[in-house]
Amino acid sequence: MRILKIRLRNVKSYGDDGVEIEFADGVNFLSGENGAGKSTLIEAIGYALYNVSPCRIEDLVRRGAKSGSIVIWIDDEGERFRVERKFGSSSSWIVYDAGDVALHERQDDVLRFFCERFRVADPEQLKNVFEHIVGVAQGTYTAVFKMSPSNRKTIFDGITNVRF
Repeated sequence: MRILKIRLRNVKSYGDDGVEIEFADGVNFLSGENGAGKSTLIEAIGYALYNVSPCRIEDLVRRGAKSGSIVIWIDDEGERFRVERKFGSSSSWIVYDAGDVALHERQDDVLRFFCERFRVADPEQLKNVFEHIVGVAQGTYTAVFKMSPSNRKTIFDGITNVRF
């Protein structure tokens, strides 16, 4: 699964005009000053694709705005999708196909869709993929290795079949 583009509106430091970023094939590098919004991009990916939010949803919405939105365009082995996650005063989580037809509009269906795409058993393992592989919080990269063997096994067993 490859993220082609992401658009944020009224998400933390990104205002009503928002930001839209296209990603190149291969590795992409985010850089900027402190407070520029790099972490917000990673958090937005976590919320829109993995249902993981590092903060209260109210704190994702830019101060003074009533709602925010994250839109991510994805290519998964030739299939194209768009994911829209709105939150705040109006909330929704919808997966569209390349022809703008809504495929999944209920949270359970969207979660099942992403579990299938990432080849994990359930939403808890989806969360583990994000927290321990994709969006590892600064300073916690080795934390999973310090867990008890049984907790570490639970996490790794659930994420070893993930395709990137």
